[in-house]
Amino acid sequence: MVNERLKALRDFMSIQKIDAFIIPSTDPHQSEYVADHWKLREYFSGFTGSAGTLIVTKDRAALWTDSRYFLQFEEECNTSEVQLHKQSIPLAPEHVAWLCSLLDTETCIGLDFRLFSISQINYLTSHTT
Repeated sequence: MVNERLKALRDFMSIQKIDAFIIPSTDPHQSEYVADHWKLREYFSGFTGSAGTLIVTKDRAALWTDSRYFLQFEEECNTSEVQLHKQSIPLAPEHVAWLCSLLDTETCIGLDFRLFSISQINYLTSHTT
């Protein structure tokens, strides 16, 4: 089911010419525990932990979370293509460096701006441009 959802997301990304999509665990209030409506990361990864960031590219799906959730991720996502990246420092934006190393300079990164603080957006733009 998760792999089918990722395929649908990638189809959308292809139509929109988006090279990568970043999906956090938060809602517009930066809450860690969110209403079902905002559980996009869970929907596209199958991971139900309260913290983590999912990045989907045309050929990869990777999730960053901290040590509280390593075993949970292995149990919940063992049949999906989503790969775990063990976050060494909780809430550190390690996924940004990974994404920058993966993509060319003239790429388009998609996200729902409502789910990011202005400082997170500034951090992303300063590291990806």
